[in-house]
Amino acid sequence: MSESAGRNMKIGYARVSAEGQNLAQQITALEEAGCERIFDEVITSNRVVRPALDQALALAQAGDTLVVWRLDRLGRRTVELIDFIRALEGRAIDFQSLHEGINTATPLGRMVYSFITALAENERDLAIERSLKAVKPVKSGKPVKPGKSANKVKAKSS
Repeated sequence: MSESAGRNMKIGYARVSAEGQNLAQQITALEEAGCERIFDEVITSNRVVRPALDQALALAQAGDTLVVWRLDRLGRRTVELIDFIRALEGRAIDFQSLHEGINTATPLGRMVYSFITALAENERDLAIERSLKAVKPVKSGKPVKPGKSANKVKAKSS
């Protein structure tokens, strides 16, 4: 294993969320994908501190690739995953998810990642739009009761 800059090492990360679950399938897939180092842990996905992931990220250098078996091994929320991958990009580290076929080192993988990013941004924009509409006061000045839209209230007051 070479530890020089621009080395192009594949670093694997495997996680299960409960004791009794088996890491073997993930580790085998990461080995078959050519990972030279694999970091694994048993830890719930909602934990902020993930020591094995932190170790993998500390080892990773520009030109390396962080490889996971599935995206959900990193987290459940799309926005968090995108932020994570953007942080890797900022360090010139590629990302590969074996199950979803994402590999930011390839043109097709970058396209798939861009598509997922666009969907997540649209999802976030729609959520913001819905939130803004929910707090927007009704022109009549009457509060909107839960479960009623502003249009229903306006129609009743006419």
